[in-house]
Amino acid sequence: NSCSASCGTGQTGRSRAILVHSKNGGRPCTGVLSMAMKCEGGKSCPVSDSSKPCIWGDWGEWGACERCGGERKRYRHIEQMPENGGAQCHPEASEEIGRCPRQCHDHYVCEW
Repeated sequence: NSCSASCGTGQTGRSRAILVHSKNGGRPCTGVLSMAMKCEGGKSCPVSDSSKPCIWGDWGEWGACERCGGERKRYRHIEQMPENGGAQCHPEASEEIGRCPRQCHDHYVCEW
């Protein structure tokens, strides 16, 4: 059978039929009679004029430093999910890692 999609991913399948059923103790047919498989339509689907790309919101505030001179993180959320073939949201774009400006304190020994 041909692919169900002219572009992008679709489905194709095949089937068979039992022509003569077993009789008088004969061995019955085994295996599936039909199966479906993924197929490619041969080309990318065009992007619609009504497509909408992923739009990220503003960055949140920086979180606390993990340790002296370490890292801190901030996050943002998706404001608009992509639609109709628009650019996807990549999960790694939701987090930003920065260096901590905080310095470790010097240690002093005090007399008792």
